Amino acid sequence: MSGAIRQVSNFFSKNSPTIWHFRISNSLSSQVLEDNLQYLRAMRHKEGQVFALSISSFQKSRDTPRVITFYEALRQASEKLRAPLYTFSEDQALGDSYLLLSLGETVTANPFSIIGSINSRINYISFEKLFERLGIKYDIYTSSSPAFLPSRKPTPSDIQLAEQSNQEVLESIQNLILQKRGKHFENKGISREQAKKEILSGQTFTAQQALKNGLIDQIGTFYEFKDSMYSHHKIRTPERFPQKTQIIPKINKDILILAEMSQEIEMILSSAPSTATNQQIVQSAEVRLAEFFTRKLKEPEFLIAFENYLLNEFEQQKSMIERKQELIEMLS
Repeated sequence: MSGAIRQVSNFFSKNSPTIWHFRISNSLSSQVLEDNLQYLRAMRHKEGQVFALSISSFQKSRDTPRVITFYEALRQASEKLRAPLYTFSEDQALGDSYLLLSLGETVTANPFSIIGSINSRINYISFEKLFERLGIKYDIYTSSSPAFLPSRKPTPSDIQLAEQSNQEVLESIQNLILQKRGKHFENKGISREQAKKEILSGQTFTAQQALKNGLIDQIGTFYEFKDSMYSHHKIRTPERFPQKTQIIPKINKDILILAEMSQEIEMILSSAPSTATNQQIVQSAEVRLAEFFTRKLKEPEFLIAFENYLLNEFEQQKSMIERKQELIEMLS
């Protein structure tokens, strides 16, 4: 009897309508976005299916164009498969994460969510002071004028380029959000230009504040929404898709060496006594970092890995600026 019941249960489970529940947690890494893109491309139309996207992510995306690509893919999949899309903020939906959150036909936020912080930025790390302390001279010569070299301070032209690029990308992101949320702002008595200045320019809001200004539609959770609107739908998540067996690649020595460097820096910063002032912490960290690099740079493997890191950092900054320019041209 139990076997028959199981067969009937399986039959209805296979034929019952589905909520495809995508989840993005922590940072918007390229790998997370690429994985979800692959799941979207594998989707097929099925009557009654629904898309849900739950987000708990802070702004830490170094690749805004990839976020835009996922944004467009999700929007097109929802339209093509005739599947309504609902979005949910769990702990936080900040920066590029809110752009994805704004896609929902209904945008729901946990009562404890933090929402907003829509901005554009260029990350930059400089080793200039460290190199001076260690007596290292390092430079990169290219056929063009290099920007954001990690071995020197940003030049005025670097800063001007960053400010211009950030402003243009921010305006593009604001316009995408306004395509979906513009009417919601207007219903709250907020014009689109006012929304750009007062809501979509880096400000952060609680869930209650976001409800009042039109960033979200309601306060609640995914499961509350599911029980009230789609109680007979089964939930399926991308994690349950069958995965092909993959051969784990050999770990690059550069990765291990840079992981050691990151761990050392984290230990230095976390070992400061609670009574120490910021100035004392910085001074202590500078001394210990200098000792660490003086010791490690004598090791050929570490020296090569560190040089690769600097070159990669330069190339990433250059690539990011170029991709942002492509994004601006694509959206203009």
